[in-house]
Order: sequence, then structure tokens, then C-alpha cells
Amino acid sequence: MKVVNLKKESYTHYIGRGSIFGNRFYIGKDGTREEVINKYEKWVQHYLYCWNYKLYGGHLQILSPLGQGIYDLPENAILGCYCKPLACHGDVIIKIWKELHGNN
Repeated sequence: MKVVNLKKESYTHYIGRGSIFGNRFYIGKDGTREEVINKYEKWVQHYLYCWNYKLYGGHLQILSPLGQGIYDLPENAILGCYCKPLACHGDVIIKIWKELHGNN
């Protein structure tokens, strides 16, 4: 999985604003590039699961639509955004995908 600049390379999944994966935080209004990427990561982590139940000593976690969308991305997905080659929220999506699939 990788993130590319959608104006320069082909992609399989659009992750910009208007998509379920879009960053809700804006450079300038909400902080620097680094700050808005960090805010996006915290936001995604917060909304990754719909429910987290404790059941009989175990846990049942149900992915939210956002979490399921990230989980369902194929391993060879090419994520298209306008940011690359600069740091991008797409890097967060890849990180979380790896965590969900046990590829830390």
C-alpha cells in the first residue's frame, strides 16, 4: 500500500476530502501540516470502532464504517491524495491498516 499524488500518478482509492477517508482538519485554520495529520490520527483512532464491549473476560470490538473502510483496503491499494510527496494523512491510513491487520 502506498500514497501518491493523484495529479501525477494513477491511484486505486481516492482519500481526499469528500471521501470517507478525507482529513477533516485544514492546514492553517487547524494547525500546521504536522498538527493536522496528528489531529486526523487521533480522530480516526477515536472513531475506529462503533462499540467496544467487555464479554466474558474478552472484548468484542465492532469497526465503524471508517474503520471497516480502512480494514477493507487491499494490501496493494494505491491511495490518491493531493499532498504527496509531502507528509499526508494517507500515511496515517496505512499505519492504521497495518495495525488492524497485525502488521505493526
